[in-house]
Amino acid sequence: ETQSKIRDMAKDKPQEVAEILKVWLKE
Repeated sequence: ETQSKIRDMAKDKPQEVAEILKVWLKE
């Protein structure tokens, strides 16, 4: 479910998704 939400958000806000993924990868 989360991944599909991210994919939908990435279509509208690719830069925001990229920042979120950067934070997740750091943890």
